[in-house]
Amino acid sequence: LDFGDDLSTSCGREIDPYNLRREHLPISWERPLWIESCENKVDILLSVLSGIQDIIEAHCPYSLILKKFSIPYVVYEAGWLRQIEEKNFTAIPEATVAYDKADGIIYTNSDMYHILRRREEWFKKSVFIPFAVDAERYTTINESRRDNIRSLITSTNDFLVLGMARQHWSLKGSDALIEAFKIFHSNVPRSRLILIEWGYDLYRSKRLVWDLGLNDSVTWLPLLPKSKLIQLYNAVDVACDQFKIGAWGTSFPEAMSCGRPTLMYWNKEDVIREFGSCPPVPSAETVHDIVKELLRYHGLISQNRIDEERKKCREWVKSTHSLDIVGNKHERFLEYVLTR
Repeated sequence: LDFGDDLSTSCGREIDPYNLRREHLPISWERPLWIESCENKVDILLSVLSGIQDIIEAHCPYSLILKKFSIPYVVYEAGWLRQIEEKNFTAIPEATVAYDKADGIIYTNSDMYHILRRREEWFKKSVFIPFAVDAERYTTINESRRDNIRSLITSTNDFLVLGMARQHWSLKGSDALIEAFKIFHSNVPRSRLILIEWGYDLYRSKRLVWDLGLNDSVTWLPLLPKSKLIQLYNAVDVACDQFKIGAWGTSFPEAMSCGRPTLMYWNKEDVIREFGSCPPVPSAETVHDIVKELLRYHGLISQNRIDEERKKCREWVKSTHSLDIVGNKHERFLEYVLTR
């Protein structure tokens, strides 16, 4: 699918998220002096050896290197803890040591709270800070552009359901969405499911689609750069995330910021503890729940009664995931780590 790159919010170039380099940074962004852009592990080693930093905040794999130096560092935890816990904290000893030696831990998924509580020495130095979402970039697009993108996906006016999560049944509940769509599709024949062609259980998901007779009603898309993902969010009727772990990363608030009706399983207790309030969208955990909410959304959209919910979604994301709010929390925590 060729969505083009005519969004004013796009940086105008394709970016490989696994190979980010300095030249990919938007020219308009003036990076604060206290942020050092490290392109790879060699750069980090050279940078740390130069001794110019007071503190380093890095994603968990880089902590394996940082633990060998005396500079204070904070682990930016984005889900790796689940893998460590699955191995009873023993299969990845280097990672465990990296967390042990860290001066602080920032966790971004609300379910990580329970894993950290089982390691008291980690829990004492941890804080929850969600992912940041730029509401100026993740926003609605005009109707004509939206219609053009929809026409690339379907030649008919189908009700479009997006499964944003990768194909990982035990972690994302990808199979539950496919099974739920089968039931939904029997009630709403003019509907189409869009799935991401990536993940541990990709071939299991494709087999399930085939076994359920959904081949002609499912569109597979590759991983997309953010500029095109924003357009896809806008094009669909409902955006679905995971239905297993009860927490979200970036896709869920990004879609909400684009004003899309969204659906996933979120744990109410965890969300209230970390955010103070619940998102203005339903939580669905079972196949029955997913079908029920898809039918509800279909009814609201068919009757043009969805605008208020879209507005509430966007406002909630701005109040919890905005750049200012998240950035200030990072800054305050780093200051705390340095001064305690």
